[in-house]
Amino acid sequence: MADNIMENSAWVEENGSGFDFKYYGRRYLKLWPLLTIGLVICLSYTYYYVSYELKPLYKSLAKVRLSNENYAGGTASMGFLSESGTKMATEEEIFRSSYLMQQLVIKKRLNIFWYLKGRLKEEEIFNAPMQLFVDKPADSMKSVSFTVVPLSNEAFELEYLEGEEEIVRQIRFGDSFSLPRGDHYVLTPKESLSAGLKYKIAINSVWATAGQFGNNFSALVPKGTSTMQLFINSPVPEKGAYILNQLIEEYIYQDSRDKGRIADSTIKFIDNRILKVNEELTELEGTIQGYMQERGLANLQAQSGMLLSNQNVYTQQLISLENRLSLIKELKSNLSSGQVQRFVPGVLLEEDGGFANLSHQYNDLLLQRERSLLAYKPDHPNILNIDKQLEEVRQNILEYLNNTENRLIVNRRDIQATVNRLAGDVRQVPKERSELLNMERRQQLAQEMYLFLLQRREEVAVANSARGTSIRIIEPARGGANISKKPDSFWTMAFIIAFLIPAGKIAAEELLNNKVRTRKDITKRTTAPVIAEISHKEEDYTLIDFAGKRSALAEQFRSLRTDLAFMLTAEGAKVVMLTSGMPGEGKSFTALNLAHILAYAGKKVLLMEFDLRRPKLSEHFNQRKQQQGITNYIVDRSLNLAQLAYPVPHMDGLDYIGSGPVPPNPSELIVNDRTRQLMEEAKANYDMVVIDTPPIGLVTDAQLLNHYADATLYMVRANHSPLDLLKLIDELYQSGKLRNMALVFNDVKQEDGGYYGYYGYGYGYYGETEKKRKKSWFKKNQG
Repeated sequence: MADNIMENSAWVEENGSGFDFKYYGRRYLKLWPLLTIGLVICLSYTYYYVSYELKPLYKSLAKVRLSNENYAGGTASMGFLSESGTKMATEEEIFRSSYLMQQLVIKKRLNIFWYLKGRLKEEEIFNAPMQLFVDKPADSMKSVSFTVVPLSNEAFELEYLEGEEEIVRQIRFGDSFSLPRGDHYVLTPKESLSAGLKYKIAINSVWATAGQFGNNFSALVPKGTSTMQLFINSPVPEKGAYILNQLIEEYIYQDSRDKGRIADSTIKFIDNRILKVNEELTELEGTIQGYMQERGLANLQAQSGMLLSNQNVYTQQLISLENRLSLIKELKSNLSSGQVQRFVPGVLLEEDGGFANLSHQYNDLLLQRERSLLAYKPDHPNILNIDKQLEEVRQNILEYLNNTENRLIVNRRDIQATVNRLAGDVRQVPKERSELLNMERRQQLAQEMYLFLLQRREEVAVANSARGTSIRIIEPARGGANISKKPDSFWTMAFIIAFLIPAGKIAAEELLNNKVRTRKDITKRTTAPVIAEISHKEEDYTLIDFAGKRSALAEQFRSLRTDLAFMLTAEGAKVVMLTSGMPGEGKSFTALNLAHILAYAGKKVLLMEFDLRRPKLSEHFNQRKQQQGITNYIVDRSLNLAQLAYPVPHMDGLDYIGSGPVPPNPSELIVNDRTRQLMEEAKANYDMVVIDTPPIGLVTDAQLLNHYADATLYMVRANHSPLDLLKLIDELYQSGKLRNMALVFNDVKQEDGGYYGYYGYGYGYYGETEKKRKKSWFKKNQG
């Protein structure tokens, strides 16, 4: 029979494996009041949010094309679509930078927000019918908000809070007014105003406004293209498009300004050189004029022209070399100063291709560094990499200039030797005339340098005025697409959350639960068979009426009686012991009604209360503590069973023997030989013997008595027995310490998914009226 019970238990476990939809469905339906409350709260809040708090959101789009043009002043543009992915990523980050957005907010005063106020909702507007003037720049404005109510085209009401008090003032349009924590303002109408409408004006800080716009801005460079897509989300589509277009304009301005810095740096360098050369020319002209007047050499050129004609060609070459050496010396001085932030004017040595390429590369990296600093910090790897490249190019330029200078010095020495040789032909010229010729040659050298610098300055200025930009607008922003979440999604979410509340409660209970709740909890943790399930008892009674209507509890005990017969198939097997792991699991209740149902079947049954420590059955039968029982039998050898057995009233065939006085040493009494004599006498005089014992998880009494038992029923109570106690049950079953052991699952409610629950309302067929079933269902759902 035990094998049959094991097979039945295995069948139940196998077919109940996985998620038990029926069990959790019953638990969920029981929480319908919580579901109703959740629906009311979630749907009410959703209605309020959708009606008054949900703001529309529009996405504006603009497209620009990135090109690779040259910077003014001869340097190559660093470009926005170069072969380097790092440069492209840098330009994208510049568009995202807070600096660019902050400059736009300051210039366009976008930190002033306008709202049209309703009774419960306020809506942002862009083209307000009034214009607010503030006596400070945008980045100096104080954060403040106030309400304006036009009374006519001539005056308006100003409303604001001063502490906890609301202040209302009437002011004429065009008059200056101030706020306690604000600045001085002037409000003028731009069009005819509607009286009574309320407008809220909020002035935020530039940094907060730029951050707000930046969080709603995004840039995208599609792979394999030279275009960049710019997006911004705004509650007002016209404002979003305006911000996007103005951001592009600000970017173009910053880009053009950066390009012009090279030309400005070159012009500044040339102007400094021109000043020095001009001072030298002025000084030489005065010296020559005074020298000639003092010595009467006014016709020197005519007198010495024939003699010096052979020197003119070499003199011009020498002047050119001197000019280039002077410029190289100045360039080396700038680069050797260690200031990497200074541009190199490559146009000054434009005929030297090597130097022009190096200067272009250096200026390109320098601009790239400055633009990258808009998006990255100085210690960012991208910036550090650019600094490393700048230093390498700077060293290359210095090395190139040194080599060029050495080569030019050699050339100058050769030409100077030729000039000195030709000078021998003019030795007949008087000393005064020779000195004058040297001064005139120095004057000619300065004049050549002066003209050269003026020419280069003009070229740079022309190129700077004609410079272009590296970005071209393909598609300006216009309006925007509505990307707001649809109200339907909020209603759907409200229903989902409401329905998840009961599910969350169930999940929390499961997570925090440490009690046995269902039959599956038992079958997953022990291989011991479950012989029967006893349903929850709503009424407060101990003894079941088996002779009256056939209730579910009565049928369950009849089923237990039948299954018990299959466990006691051995010859002479008639002793059934009931135990549990802890108090309160229903041993005494089950032992009493099991003995009752056995006697109801016509058997002579003895119910023995061997719980010598905390007897419960004695309280049910109203036995006095001094009445004799088992302890008296063990101690007094003159007593026999017939003297102690107590016939249970109105229960034919059922006798009861109580525990007697509570002894100080129950375990020692149980191992007494008189206990064996008592059990033998009981088996000889009764058809069935039912023993109620103490919990096995607390004391050893049950294990000592199990020696006399032919079958052991171990009680497990739903929502009472700890899950950890099932480990002890499995150990007892596997070790065989309890003979012919099976489990009885007690106090199982319909919603706990017990074995009897699989039969639905089947037990209600036996004698229960329709009226009572309806009442029980209502009562159960109220609990």
